[in-house]
Parts: sequence; structure tokens; C-alpha cells
Amino acid sequence: MNCKKLFGSLVVTLLVLSAGTLTSQEPSEEFQELYQEYMTINQELQMVQQEAMQDPDIIRESDEFSAYIDNKLKALGDEVSDMVDERNDVIGEIESAREEGNQETERELQPRYQEISRQLQPHIQTIFEDAEVQERQMSLEDLLMEKMIEIDPETEEKMHRLENLTEQLQQMMG
Repeated sequence: MNCKKLFGSLVVTLLVLSAGTLTSQEPSEEFQELYQEYMTINQELQMVQQEAMQDPDIIRESDEFSAYIDNKLKALGDEVSDMVDERNDVIGEIESAREEGNQETERELQPRYQEISRQLQPHIQTIFEDAEVQERQMSLEDLLMEKMIEIDPETEEKMHRLENLTEQLQQMMG
């Protein structure tokens, strides 16, 4: 199971479901129960994922993968390389502001980070079409999944249940 893809789709699904419940007249009791189960399992999986991401092996592999992606992006040319450097500088400033408890500076830097990320997105998509990049990404995701299962042996069952709940809730929304 592709952990990153699932967690990425959870955010989208959550927004869709939230919008659906806001525009519905009155969600059925069954819908509300399934939605509550969805939210509970989603929260449990997010907590397990956050804990797993604190593992030194995962941190190391994630840092290596990020550096690898940055190098692949920089190889696309000077303009992209400059954007990568600027994005990394902004990330450093955001992390410094966060460590200092300076929420105002952190908020002020977010739009710049988002703009640079938006500009890099087509280049990142190109990079992720490469088979070697996909292989390395899957390796990192597998390592994360292994750690999540080590933390909570029911992780896979919860992920499957979450997929089923997503389908059921989407069907109920029409």
C-alpha cells in the first residue's frame, strides 16, 4: 500500500467530506457514524505516522531522499536551481522562526514558500516520472510503513478500513 498517496488523498477526502456535510440538509445517522469512525481512524494513523517519522532511520532516509530530489531539480538548470536554493532558505527561516516562537515571521514567510513551491511543482512532477526516483520514494514509504506497523500492528487494517470508509462516504454523498 502506498502510504504517501493514501495520506495525501486523506486530506482531499476530508475536505470533500467536510464540504458535503456542510451543504447537506441533515446527514443521516449512518453517515455521521461512518464519518466519525473515519475521523477517529484517520487521527490514529496520523499520530502513528508522526511517531514513525521521528525514527532516526526514517529521518536519515527522508533527508537523503530530499537532498536527492533537490539535486535532480538543480540539474534541470540554473533557474530551477535558484528556486530550490531560495525555497530551502525560506524553509530555514521558517524553522528558525518556529524555534524562536515567532509566529508572525513564520506566517509572513508562508506565502513566499507556497509561491516557490507552486513554481517548482511542474519540475517536481517531471522528476517523479523517473523510475529511479519512484523506486527510492517507494523504498522510503516502505520503511515508513514498516515503522508504523512496528508502532501499531493494526496499521494496515486501519488503512484498509479507512479506504473502505472513504468509498462508503463518497457513495452516500452521491
